[in-house]
Amino acid sequence: AQKQVYIPAYLRDVNDVNGKQFTMSKTAQSTNFILIWGDSVGLNPSTFPDPNLAFVPKTVLDTLEAVYSMFKKSGLVYDAAGTNIAKYKCVGGDV
Repeated sequence: AQKQVYIPAYLRDVNDVNGKQFTMSKTAQSTNFILIWGDSVGLNPSTFPDPNLAFVPKTVLDTLEAVYSMFKKSGLVYDAAGTNIAKYKCVGGDV
């Protein structure tokens, strides 16, 4: 079954500075992760003009998935049915 996305409470709070920036249009997802970014880099961070802030969401997600796989193979991630990590995607990034 596909994992669910849980958006942390502070991002759902429109009175929080981070919540004011959150929209699903500033996210990208993979099998085990949701990557969230704020207003600083806009809707497409891969085209942001400052190379120190620009990033390609798919590249970040691919890296996170590779690390997840290594952790799982080494026993550091336990994602058996019924666990939260089996049910929900991990949140990466921040606004």
